[in-house]
Amino acid sequence: MEIGLHVKSSKVNVPKWQEDLMLIALNQKAKEIIGLKNQSTGAVVKVKRHGHKFLLVYGTGRHAVDSSKIEAGFGLRVAANVIDAEALKGVDTRAIAGSGRSQVVSMPSAGSLHRLGIEPTVDLVRYLEGKPPEEIGTGIAGGDSLRLTMKSFSYTSLPQKLDEVVAAYESREYKEKFPFLDYFTRVPRTRGELHSKLKAKVDELLLSGGEGVDFMNPDSDRLASPDRFLLKWGRKSLQVQGELSRSVILEVMSRWEIPDPMRSLQVHAYFDGIEKPVKTSLMPYVVTEIELGEEVYAPCSGAWYRIDKDHLSNLQERVRSIPDLTGDLSLRSWVSGAEDEGEYNLEALAGNDHVVLDKSLFYAKGGKNLKVEICDLLTKRKEMICVKKMDRSSPTLSHLFAQGSVSARLFRDNRQYRGVVLQHLGRLVGVPRVGDFESWKVVFAIATDRPGRIADSLFFFSKVNLDLAVRAIHGAGLGVALAKIDLIKPGSIPSPRTAIGGGRGASGPRGDRNENLRLF
Repeated sequence: MEIGLHVKSSKVNVPKWQEDLMLIALNQKAKEIIGLKNQSTGAVVKVKRHGHKFLLVYGTGRHAVDSSKIEAGFGLRVAANVIDAEALKGVDTRAIAGSGRSQVVSMPSAGSLHRLGIEPTVDLVRYLEGKPPEEIGTGIAGGDSLRLTMKSFSYTSLPQKLDEVVAAYESREYKEKFPFLDYFTRVPRTRGELHSKLKAKVDELLLSGGEGVDFMNPDSDRLASPDRFLLKWGRKSLQVQGELSRSVILEVMSRWEIPDPMRSLQVHAYFDGIEKPVKTSLMPYVVTEIELGEEVYAPCSGAWYRIDKDHLSNLQERVRSIPDLTGDLSLRSWVSGAEDEGEYNLEALAGNDHVVLDKSLFYAKGGKNLKVEICDLLTKRKEMICVKKMDRSSPTLSHLFAQGSVSARLFRDNRQYRGVVLQHLGRLVGVPRVGDFESWKVVFAIATDRPGRIADSLFFFSKVNLDLAVRAIHGAGLGVALAKIDLIKPGSIPSPRTAIGGGRGASGPRGDRNENLRLF
């Protein structure tokens, strides 16, 4: 076993927040505040063992490690293979779908993933923490790196411990306990051509307006978030406070006329207490989804992930099993660019067996901030239709599916909410009754110009969010269905299906667009 050591301390400096404290300090405290100093120290121990290279880091030494050289998911694989599925204490996830929301969940006592409230079909699990077998240690946590807690540690026992870690990494026990870890497979850095194609696709999206692309901090392995950034392109630079955003990136691209932001735009992230910035490309901050051939890829914290085909197939099967009411409802075509959602909803259905509830809100106890849109259209057949136009931005449909699942839950749990829905239904039937919850149905009506059934037209992450919504709605006891709206260009001839449905002619009772049913 070979061992090397590198230690470094940063220069002593004045905390940047000292000036803020001086503004509120009393005279007798001024000397104490003026004397405040910052200094950080770190160390890295390099170890070679049986052809493997390990880095043991102390203090701020982790910032000296090039993250691109770390074995992807090494610590996560080790932890998953040794932690009991019922002995988890913490998990770090990032939702690949939508805006890429990340969260860290910890519990005071060990439990299952279910107790942690994690949904592995939509959340990329990046970090697991729990209790390992006694011979391994008293605690273990892993993402890309590995943290192992032991009652006592000695460098004389390090060779044996490293051999145990390697054996745990090479095990496949995790496939039985945590099979979802294979739902998203990281694309190796050795596949340079594929990485280049994926980045080129992101460039295309950004240069065409950024639809379907967002940005967030790559906070893997629970590193602190940067407090400011410096964007650089050649000799040009721009300071950014807080988090990066799509609007900031698009503004910089436009101002500097950057043709290839994924390759040439540099990001310097500054952490409080750390002298030098962490320098990367734009890649670690990107959140999106890319279809390439028959595969679907998504980036997370700078790495590309391929979505597992079996996971895709099972998801697609569940989505296809959702009843399709396209023919039954005969929603008219939506003229793209010529009308907004509100205008479309006013004449979406022919006949007098529905009421328009678009922008008719239910205010829950607690004030106007707690408001819910029941649905866009309510039919005599107890169909609560939620309408949305589909584009490259998956968060748009995420909002649609959330609307349906929230409405279903409130309909089941809130008597006053049901009363408001029945009040609207009373405009269509003589004596409105709830009856069985199963007689009610949430219908997601989605406008798209993509061919085929709506179940086959959705982007992958929209299917993920739809699948979650369906489970929530079924859990509330209500039914779920889909309906496709043909999205056409101005001047196009409506499809025969739409024409048979009555076209733009007659419409049912319209809810007052300014009518807000209040509940206090």
